[in-house]
Amino acid sequence: MTLAFLAALVMAALGCTSLFLPKKMASLLGYGRVSGLGLIEFRATYGAFFLASGLGATYVDRPVIYVVLGCAWLLTGLVRLIAFVHTRTYKKENIAGVCIELGLAICFLFGR
Repeated sequence: MTLAFLAALVMAALGCTSLFLPKKMASLLGYGRVSGLGLIEFRATYGAFFLASGLGATYVDRPVIYVVLGCAWLLTGLVRLIAFVHTRTYKKENIAGVCIELGLAICFLFGR
């Protein structure tokens, strides 16, 4: 089992948490109280998309899918880093987010 495969499982686990426990995930990410529309967003974008992407990657289990996911996580982490430096919102949730996103990127890109 490679690091890329494990990263895909982590992605699927994040998706499961967002899909079935959106309020908990919103709280962990520092969103506080979330509207009904926000809960749908957590379930759909963070939940279903992450779950399907992670499980799909483990099913396909090919280097190209891990490269695609690695590039996506790398860009996500870099955009978050630039955004929170630019807006000066040095919150623990942002710092943790960058670490997780760049960590997943490294696992997907170099853990094959």
